[in-house]
Amino acid sequence: MDSKVKVLIVDDSAFARRTLTKILEQDPRIAVIGTAWDGREALEKIKKLRPDVITLDIMMPNMTGVEVLDVLIKEMPTPVIVVSSLNQEVIKETLVALERGAVDFILKPTELASEKLFQIKTELINKVITAASLKGKALQDRVLQHTLSQQEVKVVTRKEKPPQVDCVAIGVSTGGPTALNHIIPKLPKNFPAGVLVVQHMPPGFTESLADRMNRHSQIEVKEAREGDIVKPGRALIAPGGFHLSLERKKYAIVARVHREPSDVIHIPSIDITFSSVADIYGGRSLGVILTGMGKDGVQGLQKIKQKGGLSIAEDESTCVVFGMPQVAISMGIVDKIVPIYHVAETIIEMI
Repeated sequence: MDSKVKVLIVDDSAFARRTLTKILEQDPRIAVIGTAWDGREALEKIKKLRPDVITLDIMMPNMTGVEVLDVLIKEMPTPVIVVSSLNQEVIKETLVALERGAVDFILKPTELASEKLFQIKTELINKVITAASLKGKALQDRVLQHTLSQQEVKVVTRKEKPPQVDCVAIGVSTGGPTALNHIIPKLPKNFPAGVLVVQHMPPGFTESLADRMNRHSQIEVKEAREGDIVKPGRALIAPGGFHLSLERKKYAIVARVHREPSDVIHIPSIDITFSSVADIYGGRSLGVILTGMGKDGVQGLQKIKQKGGLSIAEDESTCVVFGMPQVAISMGIVDKIVPIYHVAETIIEMI
């Protein structure tokens, strides 16, 4: 029992609690040690049972998932995976939860009591196992990131000088919203380059992410649309379910939003965006690879370097998952390795 990952399931739906329990207990590495139907019961059981990972519903009676998370982060830091649904109010609350320290989220295929819930089996098990590795210093750094992101943002000042970079491309996966909150809001209004962001997220989430970030930033932040112009002081976020690439027109460089290729693991794909940035901007590009599982973005970052561009990778100390940055660093294609709270300053220095 002790060698297994101990999970507490928190959901106000009895059907969801039973189904998530059945899914997780199919994996011999996981033991579901309890369930809770609302936030108050969850906090009591967390104190008593000390789970390794918590799956957390967002919209619950008496105490919401975000309110539970606020208490956890301060008093009992524990990796949390938010179990969300494709509902506008829930999407907004899920993004708040991710900004406040939740490790990851998973999307229910339906809000109804349906066997469709079993469709998330592989993804849920993988995310629980990954979250369980966040212990000790890694989890403390997660709490530190949350604390710093709640402080008043200090915009990085930039001396007026001719820029060396015309486009900054940022790729991120697990832990992305918190990581991006350490970068985009710190960029000054006179930021001299266009910014492209690829965050692995399903359709429905990236528009809310862009809107939230836009409200807290000096530069413009928006979900990319076909034909949007890439220009200084604007960040375009790849829409969930679509790739983001670029095309040079007579009047400007514009965004292309498309579903193909559809046979890649991630849509949007960081590799596709980074490769397009390398083709269009060449040596006047900067690729930034942040926390995330796997190696998406590494091939594209290599292309940026081959074209004479610059690169930054997030340091292991602040990554939720040191996957994508680790592969890039091991390949020798990274110019600077910095913790997330120094990435914005490093971007300013390098451009």
